[in-house]
Formats: sequence, structure tokens, C-alpha cells
Amino acid sequence: MNDQLFDVFVRMPARKALADANAEVELLLPHIEDRCKLSQNDNGIYQVQILDERGTPRIKNANCDPVTIEDLIREMRDHPTFACCFHEKKTESTAPPPNRRRNPFRKEEFNLTEQARLLKTDPALAETLKREAQAEAEAGKPKPPENPFMRDQLNLTKAAQIYRRDPELARTLMARAGYPA
Repeated sequence: MNDQLFDVFVRMPARKALADANAEVELLLPHIEDRCKLSQNDNGIYQVQILDERGTPRIKNANCDPVTIEDLIREMRDHPTFACCFHEKKTESTAPPPNRRRNPFRKEEFNLTEQARLLKTDPALAETLKREAQAEAEAGKPKPPENPFMRDQLNLTKAAQIYRRDPELARTLMARAGYPA
């Protein structure tokens, strides 16, 4: 029974905290277990205590708050003996996702040699990749500002607001939309 309680209150939270800290779980877990004591208070509530070298429960501040497993892991990260067991968080790769094929026509993957090879060996695929790259490039471009005077974008409310705020701008937009001056 005690081993099951130790699993629930110490091992499982320590494993999760170590994984969240990007640490070598199997290497550091025994060190954490050695510093943890599971006890039951007068109300029957189980609590984890982090012990110092002499076996005394540690506190972290003047309020007598107990040191937690997460606090112990932060200390281990800064300790020269254990620091090598922590890894930096992986950053996003600039390589294309594995489910996306390489495209030498894309701006990020631009490669003239590969383009020429594709045009020579598989012109249909080259044309498809070129169209995909152009479509992606077009999708990434900012859209031109709206002109509420254009017939296909006609918005009388916005047009009236612009006309009241800046009549000169309204006349310019109307001229661009094809209205006579």
C-alpha cells in the first residue's frame, strides 16, 4: 500500500515534472525519490516533504512553505552535477514538414539546379510544383486595401464615412473606382 501511495504522490508527479523540464527522467528520478518523504498529517491527508541531507524537511521561504518537487527539479537544473541531464527545448525546424514534399520553386526551398532537373525529367510535376509555389506566394501577400466605392466592393456606409471624414480621399477613391469627376 505504501509503495502505491509513493507512486501516486511522488513518482508520477516527479516523472511529469521532469518530462516538462525536458530532463532525463530515468537518471534523475532516483535522486528525487531519495529526497522525498511521504507522510500523513493529523487530518489523514498525505503530503510530500522534500528532505535535506540530514533528513530534515526543507522550507523555501519565511512563510514556511514546503519545498516542492518542482522546486527541487529547478535546483537540480542549476546544480553542476545534474545540469547535463537537462536539455534545451527543441525549436521549430525550418525544414518542411515530413508530409509535405520538397518544392524547389518555393521561396524557402528555392533551388535552380533542382528546378532544371525536374523540368528535364518530369515536366508535369515541375509545372505542378511551380503552380503550388505561386499559389502559396499569392496567399501570403497582403491584400490591397478595400475601396468602398468599387462596384464589386460597394459599401455605402464606409463610403459615406470616408466622404465625411476626408472628402479629398473620397474623390480619389471614386476616381479609381471609375466614377466621373
